[in-house]
Amino acid sequence: MIVASKQYLKNQNKAGLFRSPNDQDCFDVLYNFKLGEHFCFLYDTQGDWFNSITYFITSGIQQNHRVLYVASDHTTDELYQILSLKVKNLKKFITSGQVTFLDAQRVYTSDGFFDPKRTIDFLIDETAKTIKQDYAALRVTGEMSWALEGISGSEMLNEYESKLNSDLFSKYPCIAVCQYNLNRFPSDIIKEILRTHPELYFKGNVLDNCYYIPPTEYLNGNMSAYEVKRWLEHLLDITTKQFALNESEARYRALVELSAEVGVSIIALQDINSQEGIITYTSPQFSRMVG
Repeated sequence: MIVASKQYLKNQNKAGLFRSPNDQDCFDVLYNFKLGEHFCFLYDTQGDWFNSITYFITSGIQQNHRVLYVASDHTTDELYQILSLKVKNLKKFITSGQVTFLDAQRVYTSDGFFDPKRTIDFLIDETAKTIKQDYAALRVTGEMSWALEGISGSEMLNEYESKLNSDLFSKYPCIAVCQYNLNRFPSDIIKEILRTHPELYFKGNVLDNCYYIPPTEYLNGNMSAYEVKRWLEHLLDITTKQFALNESEARYRALVELSAEVGVSIIALQDINSQEGIITYTSPQFSRMVG
């Protein structure tokens, strides 16, 4: 194994690679990924990448999942040196076969071009092998920047991402996180990628993707009609929820103003991040008492 240089690790640390706020929240979110889910992981800092990927791996190990990491931005040796700083006993899991690092060329472009069907068949075979080895599921994550290198067939990336939903995740015990670095991918590509992933993972949050288009519509020429329908449904949903929220707030405000009890006359919302109570409204009685 070629060991990454100390200078390489030092540079990564300076770039914020090892800053990992909200560790427990991040771990819990990644631990609770469900079988058959296909996530687009959008990130713009090395700290976000490091934190999320290490917990994606460790949460999989804890659940007896086999983890397959397909590398494009890093060599497999660099990955080992970086991830072993936070993934305990990583060498042991690599030796046992529970964690595997593969180069993107081997998985996506082994014949010098990208063939979506061949890659999907590879992942199906890997999932079957995983189950035969008595693991509960396959967790796979791939650095997708290989698609920016002008390789023949890479223009079929969106077709591949869409077909994964119908040909792999709907049928096999597999969880996938496709990594897209926002600093490298142009916005027009990211826009298309949003259409092919049912779920997004961004800034430590799982986002139900209202811009997702199922394969039956995306691949069969019905994308525009379906997209307009989803947009209108989404706008209607937002308006309905806002109206219900306004009604609830008005009822609560009326209740507080009628209350003679100071203790129930304060509406306080707690900021989750700062843990500071923020008073957003007080009843007239309380205001008169405290000035």
